[in-house]
This record gives sequence, C-alpha cells and structure tokens, in this order.
Amino acid sequence: MDHANSTTADWEALTQILGHHTNWPEHWHTTLAQHGQAALLQQASHDLATGVRSSGDEHTPIQPTRQVSA
Repeated sequence: MDHANSTTADWEALTQILGHHTNWPEHWHTTLAQHGQAALLQQASHDLATGVRSSGDEHTPIQPTRQVSA
C-alpha cells in the first residue's frame, strides 16, 4: 500500500462530488485513509449506483450532491 497516496486528497474536488466529509458514510473515511482518493471515488461510485449507505446496509439510500455526467 502506498501511504503517500492514501494521505493526499483533493478535498475541494471530493467535497464538490461527494458532499461535506461529515456527511459521508464511515466506510468512505476508512477507504480514503487506507487506500487513497481513487479508491474512495470507486467505492463511492459503487455505493451510489447500488444505493448502499454503509457495509451491509441496503435500506438507507444515499444521494450524490450533484449529478456528474460521464
């Protein structure tokens, strides 16, 4: 694991895409800390697509702060 990448994050971009970090599911913080920003964005994308708010919680959907076009 590359710890240099795991501690570097573009907070302005993350906040713009995912909302303020205080509103994130806990596992997003863990993913960012352990694996970095790219892994967080991949996890968040999966969670948003499937409506999962936290590990094992399919009943509380999460919504992106804005729609991102591909």
